[in-house]
Amino acid sequence: QLGFRLSPQGQGASKALYVNQWNDRSARIGSVAAGKTIDRVLLGYDADKGPDAFRGWVDDISVKEQAAPRPKPYLSDYALTTRGTNSSGDFSRGNNIPATAVPHGFNFWTPVTNAGSTSWLYDYARSNNSDNLPTMQAISASHEPSPWMGDRQTFQVMPSLAAGTPPTG
Repeated sequence: QLGFRLSPQGQGASKALYVNQWNDRSARIGSVAAGKTIDRVLLGYDADKGPDAFRGWVDDISVKEQAAPRPKPYLSDYALTTRGTNSSGDFSRGNNIPATAVPHGFNFWTPVTNAGSTSWLYDYARSNNSDNLPTMQAISASHEPSPWMGDRQTFQVMPSLAAGTPPTG
């Protein structure tokens, strides 16, 4: 775990966990878990100056032996266009939008989860639906250099399977 103990204090000391952000953590526990049965997972909280209560989400817990990843056939397979999109004016993880373009392209395509904005077009998780997923509202032709700069002279489209005029809202 980045060389830090798997305890609340150890993980706090790592300075690698962020509030209101996805924190992907992996730990090698084979030396202490080998041959044992895991019947529960405990989450700890230990902050002398923090609030009495805390909350969060835990997704995709797995205990498995993991082989080294196999090389991908194309360099583009390593691109994760949503990396850096879980940002806001309060906390930056890159302040990116998931744009797709040719190298050095000026115009590109991006999914839009906030069609009412010309700056923060894509909210990674802030406005998730009841299934805790972002809802795509449009596909945009864009040239937004950053959410701070905003976009201009752009258009958004959203294909629909509805007959006639699609419903709004």
